Amino acid sequence: MGLFARLIAAASVLVLFMVGSVGWFSYRIIESSTRPRELASMRALADSWSREFELRANGWAANLALLRKNPAVAGLVRARLAGGRDPVDGIPFELWAERLSESFRGALDTDPAILQLRLIGEADLGREIVRVDRPSAGGPVRRTAETELQRKGERGYFVAAQGLAEGQLYVSPIELNREFGQVAEPHIPVLRIATPVFSAKGARFGALVINIDMTALLDSLRASAWADEQVFLARAPRDYVVHPDRELEFSRDLGLPAPTQTELDVWLASWSGREGRFTSMVDDMSVSVRRIQLAGGPTLTLVRRQSLASLGASSEIRNTALWIALAAGTLAWLGSLIIARGVTLPVARLTRSIERYPDELPENLPVDSPGEIGRLALTFKEMAHAVRAQTRQLEQAAQRDRLHVAVFNSSDDAIIASDLEGRITAWNPASEELYGYAIDDALGYELSLIEIGAGGPTLEQLHQAVRDRELVPPRDLELRHRDGHVVEVLASASPIVDDRGEVTGVAFTTRDLSTLRRSERQLRQLVEASPHGTAVIDRSGQISLTNRAMQSIFGYTGAEFANLNIDQLLPEDMRTHHTELRADYMRNPEIRPMGSGRDLFALRKDGEQIPVEVALSPFENLDGDTQIVASVVDITRRTKLAEASLAKRVAQLEQSNQDLREFATVASHDLKAPVRGIALLATWILEDLEGELQPETRENLRLLRSRVQRLQKLIEGILIYSSVDRAESRPREINTWALVTGVLDALEIPAAFDIRIEGSWPWVYWDETQLEQVFQNLIQNALVHHGKPLGEIVLRCERAEDAVWFHVIDDGVGIPESHRERIFNLFETLRPKDSTDSTGIGLATVKRMVGRNQGTIRVTDGSKGGVDVAFSVPHARVRWIQATTS
Repeated sequence: MGLFARLIAAASVLVLFMVGSVGWFSYRIIESSTRPRELASMRALADSWSREFELRANGWAANLALLRKNPAVAGLVRARLAGGRDPVDGIPFELWAERLSESFRGALDTDPAILQLRLIGEADLGREIVRVDRPSAGGPVRRTAETELQRKGERGYFVAAQGLAEGQLYVSPIELNREFGQVAEPHIPVLRIATPVFSAKGARFGALVINIDMTALLDSLRASAWADEQVFLARAPRDYVVHPDRELEFSRDLGLPAPTQTELDVWLASWSGREGRFTSMVDDMSVSVRRIQLAGGPTLTLVRRQSLASLGASSEIRNTALWIALAAGTLAWLGSLIIARGVTLPVARLTRSIERYPDELPENLPVDSPGEIGRLALTFKEMAHAVRAQTRQLEQAAQRDRLHVAVFNSSDDAIIASDLEGRITAWNPASEELYGYAIDDALGYELSLIEIGAGGPTLEQLHQAVRDRELVPPRDLELRHRDGHVVEVLASASPIVDDRGEVTGVAFTTRDLSTLRRSERQLRQLVEASPHGTAVIDRSGQISLTNRAMQSIFGYTGAEFANLNIDQLLPEDMRTHHTELRADYMRNPEIRPMGSGRDLFALRKDGEQIPVEVALSPFENLDGDTQIVASVVDITRRTKLAEASLAKRVAQLEQSNQDLREFATVASHDLKAPVRGIALLATWILEDLEGELQPETRENLRLLRSRVQRLQKLIEGILIYSSVDRAESRPREINTWALVTGVLDALEIPAAFDIRIEGSWPWVYWDETQLEQVFQNLIQNALVHHGKPLGEIVLRCERAEDAVWFHVIDDGVGIPESHRERIFNLFETLRPKDSTDSTGIGLATVKRMVGRNQGTIRVTDGSKGGVDVAFSVPHARVRWIQATTS
C-alpha cells in the first residue's frame, strides 16, 4: 500500500473515532445538564407551594386575631352577660350582634376563600350567637337567621379552642365541611381556625371560628403539576388531601377504607420524623418533599414526583447527535483525501516561505506534511511567530509600564512602595500633597517617617502582615503630616512580586478620610441634637443607629438598640402585620412625611404602649444597600389633649341635641292647645252666625280654618321629624311586597289613577313603622302633586351593584331639575302655601328615615314624564327568599 492510501486510511479512522467520541460525549453532557435544571425547577416549585400554603394560613390567622379585638366582640359579650344591654354604653345586644355581623361580612367580601365566620357561646351547649356565611362558592354573603343557628359544643375545634389561653389559636386539619354533624354536599375542603373569647373579668365566654374554603387553593396545586408529574398533599401516610386519583382524597372524612398502601406511603412514614425539605432521586423517580405547617398548627406533607426518564435528553437530541457525527465523518474523510493529495507539494512551499522571511511571516508552510518536512516546517513557523510575539510583548510591556507610571502619578490616592526592609522606594504626587514631603525627601527613608508612634495599627504592622503572606483588609490609620498634624486615612496593603512570584516589597494605598470624618462627626452631632427620635434601619428591620431622643422615648441604651429589631418596638399583636407592611415598603421605598398613614403605637422597654408618629426616608449606604431613616415623635400628650377636647365637644353636642329635642317637643305640645282652640272658635262663629255673615267674612273664616288645619299638620310633622332619631328603632325582617300592598289598601286612591306593582320584592331588615311611613309619604306625594286628571303610578324594585332600589314612578307634570334638591329641605314646597295642604316636612322626614337605615334617596325623570323617586337599601339588609310580583 502506497503512502497516499495509508494516509487516507489512517486519517479516516482517526477522524471517525474522534467525531464519534465527541458526539457521544456531547449527548451525555446535554443529558447530564438537563436533569439538574429540571430538578432545580421541581425544587423551586415545591418551595413556592409550601410558602403559599404557610403564608395563606398565617394571613387567615392574623385576620381572626384582628377580629377578636373588634369592639363589637367585647360589647356583645358585655351585653349578653348583662342580660341584653351593654352596661358600659347602653347599646342593646341585638345592635352589637348586627355590628359584629357587619364586620364579619366585610371580611367575607374581602376574601372569597372565607366560607364562614362565627361567634360561638359556651352556654346552651355551645350554641352559635352570630354567624355570617357564604351559602355557595362565589355567592352573596348573608347573616344566618336565629332559627338556623346550631349547637357546636361537641365539635373538636370548639373544645380545643376552649382549652386555650387568651390570644392563642387552634388550627384544624384540612377536612371536609360538615353541617349538623354530617359531611355537607357538595364536598368542600375547609380549614378552621379558632380562638377563645373571654369576658372583661377573664371568664371564658366562647370562641371565634373562621372556616376557609380550600377548594381554589387545592385546585391550583393540582393544576400546577406538569404533564408527567404527580402531586400529593397528605395529612398522614395513606390520608390524602390531594391525590392524582381524586377517589382516594379525604377517605377518612368520608368513612371509606384507607387507600391500599403503596411504596410512597411506606416512604412517607419513614420520612415523617425529618424536618425541613427534601429533594432527591429515589429509585427511578425524582422526589421533592416539603413539610408545611399551617399557622403553627397541623402539619401537611407536599410530595411532587416525576420519572427520571422524562428528565433526560430527548430522542430527537440523540438522533441529531448521530446525524451530526455521520455528516462530520463524511466531511472528515473527504478532508483526508485532500490532505493526502497535497503531501507531494510541501518542499516547494517550504522553500518559498524561507526565502521571504523575515520580511514576511511564513504563513503558507507545509506544516501538515508527514515526516521530517512537516516537523521542519512547523518548527520554522513556530520560531518565526515566537520571535514576532516576543517583540510584540516587549512593546506591550513598555506601553504598560508607561501606563502604570501615568496611573501612579495621576492617582488621587497616595501610593507608597517600600522594600522588604521598610524603606520607601516609590512616592507619587498625591503622597506629596497628603503628607507634605517631596519625593526626594521621602525616597530611601523608612516608613516611620509618617508614623505617629502612638497606639493602634501602623504601616509597620501592615508591612509585616503582607510579608507573612497574611490577608490584610483595608483599615483606618492615623499618620503624620510633615508639619505635625494628624492625617486620618483608609490604608490598604498588597505585596509586590517579581516574575518568579516572590515578594520583593509592599505597596500601600492611602486615602484621605479627614474631610469624611469631620462630616461624619458633624452629621452625628446633628442627629444627636434632633428633638425627634431618629433610628437607621436595614432591610431586615435591624437597628444600626439611634440618637439620644430615640433612647429617651423607648428607654433603651444605644448598646441595647444595636441588638434590637424594629418589630420589637411594636405591641405583639401588631408585629406580624408590621413585618408584611415593612416588606411591602422596602419593595418600593419612598419618603413618607410625619403624620401620613395610619395611627401607630410603640412599645417602651418598660412595657408601656405609647402613640407615635413616624416619618420614613430611604437612602443608599456606601455598599449600595437601601436603608431607612425613621423619625419618631411621642404624641402621648397631644393625643390626650385631642381626646379631652373631642370628649368635651361630644358632650356639648349631645347636650345641644337634647335641648333642641326637648324644645321641639315642648313647643309642639304647647302650640297644639291654642291652635285647636282657634279652630273651634272659627267653627262656632260660622255655626252661630250662619246666614248673617257677608260672603267676604265667610271666606276669611274659611281661610282661617284652612290655615289652622295646616298649622296642626305642621306641628304634627315637626314632632314626627324631630322624633326620627330619638325613637327607638326596632328593625326586623319585613316582606316588602306585603307591606306595600297593605299601604295601598289603607290609602284612598282616586278611581282616575292606576297603581301597578312591578318586579321582584325581597325581605328587608328595617323598622316596619318607618318603612311604612316612607312608602305612604312617597305614594301620597305622587297622588297629590300629580297635576293631571288621569294618571299612572308604578311601584318597582330593582337590584343594582351598590344596593337594592325601590321606585315610585308617576307620569304627572314632573319637577324641574333645579328644584329636585329643594323638595327634601324642611318646610320647602314648590307651590304657594295657601294653594296646597303640604307642610314641606314629609319628604324631609322620608330622607331622614332612609338615611338612618344606611340608604340614600334621589329624584330622576320618569319614563313617561313625571318623576321617579327612589330610595336604596344596602345589600347587607336584603334577603331574597322568593320572587313576589303582581
